[in-house]
Amino acid sequence: MNSGLTFFKALGAFFLGVVVLAGYGYCLWAAVFNETMESPQTIYAALDRHDAYNRMYEQVLISDDFALARSIDVAYQMSDEEKRQMLRQIMPPDYVRQETESVINAVLVYLKDGQGTPEVSLDLKTPMSLIKPAVFALIDRRIDAAELVRVDSQAEFAAEIGTFLTSTASGIIPDRIPSLEGLSPEEAAQIYHQRIDDFASYGGASTKTLEALQASRDQAAAAIRSGDVRGGVKAAAKAVADPRIDGVVSELRNVLDGEERLDLLGWVAEQIGAPNKAKRDARSARLWVKLLVDYGSALALVLCLAAAVGILALFRPYLWHGLLWAGVALIAVGAVYLVGGIVQAMDLGFWDAIWCGGSGCSLVMDVISTVAAEAADVVINYSAGLIIVGAVCAFPAWLMITRAKGLHGGGGNG
Repeated sequence: MNSGLTFFKALGAFFLGVVVLAGYGYCLWAAVFNETMESPQTIYAALDRHDAYNRMYEQVLISDDFALARSIDVAYQMSDEEKRQMLRQIMPPDYVRQETESVINAVLVYLKDGQGTPEVSLDLKTPMSLIKPAVFALIDRRIDAAELVRVDSQAEFAAEIGTFLTSTASGIIPDRIPSLEGLSPEEAAQIYHQRIDDFASYGGASTKTLEALQASRDQAAAAIRSGDVRGGVKAAAKAVADPRIDGVVSELRNVLDGEERLDLLGWVAEQIGAPNKAKRDARSARLWVKLLVDYGSALALVLCLAAAVGILALFRPYLWHGLLWAGVALIAVGAVYLVGGIVQAMDLGFWDAIWCGGSGCSLVMDVISTVAAEAADVVINYSAGLIIVGAVCAFPAWLMITRAKGLHGGGGNG
């Protein structure tokens, strides 16, 4: 072949090789995406690897973005450690795991085969039933940690009990309670009875709170009469807390459906202040997945094959030269993605370098990095296959061209 013509043919083969490179890369991405949607076990394994179900308490569930933690915190000002402890009681790790996997599966099913609007929700029936016991446990811990203050008169004891009831009614558990060192248990129990009556006459508490205090009065007085002042004030604090907790639960139920499930898509729409945008975005995401993954990968595969055939056509009628260049292009493309897959499998911390804000962001990036590293197996296998196909094309062509040159004194053209 003419050397100038050969150069332009080689240049054309290079550009068609770039088309193969881009098209095959797209096909690889689509294959990885499809495999993840078909089997989300990779995502679940990544969540386990990064201790996601424990980190959620640290990075997601105690944040102000999460309504449950925010509502309880408003009712009973808690430290982060108290919120974490309470949330573990209300939403145990096994529950968080179950609901997280359920949501992931629902999203993937919708993106792959769903119609209309996705139904992605959290079952909060169990957590709602555990809120009251968890708050009562918080009250017990705070009272157990409270300082016992000696009082030497009935008036002092009455004042301390009054302060305790007033503070508890406003959602604050005092860090001190009166001891019985200066009084007999019987005197203290009688004073407690009187303070309940006085507290009702102040008019500062709700009717439900006063009714709960009256209902628990004998139980609390009996504990004090037995010398257990902590047990007595615990009964009083829980009685005061009961209607307060009911209010929190009732408020939370306003955003749940009749089966006490939270519609996540509706909740997101409410957070961004655009009721219809979240649903439109979900439908658009499904449409784009269909276009980019299904139709896009088919188009990319056609372009790859067309580019490979184009390389053969460039060297017509010299079939072996065309087959050699096509094989070399496939080997080069396969090698590029093979190296990329190996680097991806090494998980060198690329995703860690990407900044992101918001609660749970670092957890999300950790999971993405692991899923990407696991997907490297698909990339490596497909790339190795492409290299083999390229070698099958290029090696016989090279042999035939070399043989032809030998037969014709170096001037043969296959």
